[in-house]
Amino acid sequence: MNNKQQMLLHLVLLGLITYGLWLFQFSFWINVTIFAILMILAILKGTFKQQLLVLLFSILVSSRTHDTTLLELTNNIIYTVDPHIVTVSILSIVSIVKAVKNRKMHMGKLSLPILLISIYALISIIWTPVFIDGLSGFFTILEGYMMYFIISEHKDEELSMKDISIVFTVFGFVLSAQMLTHYINYGFIEALKTKHVFSDFWANPNVAFALYGFIIPMSLYKYRHIKSKYKYLFIVLDLMIIGCMILSQSRGLYFGFIVGIIFALLIYFRSRSKTLLVIGGTIFVSFIATMMILVFFKERFISSYEWMDEFSSGRLALYDIAIHRFTGSLRTFIFGDGILSSRYYIELAGKSSMYYHSFFFYAFATLGIIGIALYSFLFYRIYQVFKPRLRKYAYLSIAILVFLAHQLVDVGFDNRFLGVIFYFIVGLVEYRQLNLEKQLQECK
Repeated sequence: MNNKQQMLLHLVLLGLITYGLWLFQFSFWINVTIFAILMILAILKGTFKQQLLVLLFSILVSSRTHDTTLLELTNNIIYTVDPHIVTVSILSIVSIVKAVKNRKMHMGKLSLPILLISIYALISIIWTPVFIDGLSGFFTILEGYMMYFIISEHKDEELSMKDISIVFTVFGFVLSAQMLTHYINYGFIEALKTKHVFSDFWANPNVAFALYGFIIPMSLYKYRHIKSKYKYLFIVLDLMIIGCMILSQSRGLYFGFIVGIIFALLIYFRSRSKTLLVIGGTIFVSFIATMMILVFFKERFISSYEWMDEFSSGRLALYDIAIHRFTGSLRTFIFGDGILSSRYYIELAGKSSMYYHSFFFYAFATLGIIGIALYSFLFYRIYQVFKPRLRKYAYLSIAILVFLAHQLVDVGFDNRFLGVIFYFIVGLVEYRQLNLEKQLQECK
């Protein structure tokens, strides 16, 4: 059995295990134990590619139940422990040990902004209204940052883009199989009437649907090179994945893909990176400005305000709370209310949500202008990573753009395992390029 066949076998087995654990609702402890063992075996016997497979599929097992919390104090959840947290933690520990053993920690373009955001988020817990919420919020973003570190410590191992594309196809197929199972169990017509029925499908449906922003662009990459007998099977799988993305009824995801298609056309026609930056900035500023105008002048635009709030499933009301928080005083404008303070102030306003459902409004309200400056620094570094290789990694670039556009109106780009996949893609592009440059130098 060659390496390609082994990878496909591992993918099929992981897909079956993941779907089975999800379908039959095995206990939390069984799920955690199985994926902890799989990750340990992948570390001892396998390759980094196999470790990534275990980590990725553990996300889909972590999805179904709401009661996966191990650490709890009164009614405030300190953190949710689930299979994917365990796999990320194990892989992080291995990477740290490797860095200590080699007496060298690799520093990429994102290392400094990630470090600064982490430090400031941790400091902000001091003035967060509920300390435990703040601690939970900090660990929520830490997962993605650890993924960037993990990639940097394994950068010498070759990761085929075609193989990664196939992995995301199978990953998307399992996610779509979960969704279709729910549609069948609930009834297609009833499920189409409202997306809220998906709370039984995933603990947080918005997070589940956001994964399609990564999956579809990444899955399409393989058609540049694939010539095998599996080609037509992959076409069927990808059509199913796209169909399930449409069935998600996620308007934020639709918006993300509209933005992605626009940028895909611009990249295809070889538009300059500065042109893409200007267009992206225009979309971003237009959205923020429109929301703020509706909030500040809602008495004048009351019908538009109410229509937008209803259309966005109550998001405008959450933006309203966030906008009035960061404009309420000079202190909150500069420093913010503290990480994950959103939960406290949203409940105080009589609403039900942990987040402001927009990464911009969330960052501004919780970390203030300092947080916005640090995130701007981070995005500038991400732009530097993609700029010289925008066309070479067009599919990965589009995946990042679709996802960021979606998270402009949703939970947050670095929230839990969304951050893990986000930083995996960015780190992959950066360190593949570094490996290529290293090889060119060695050839001279």
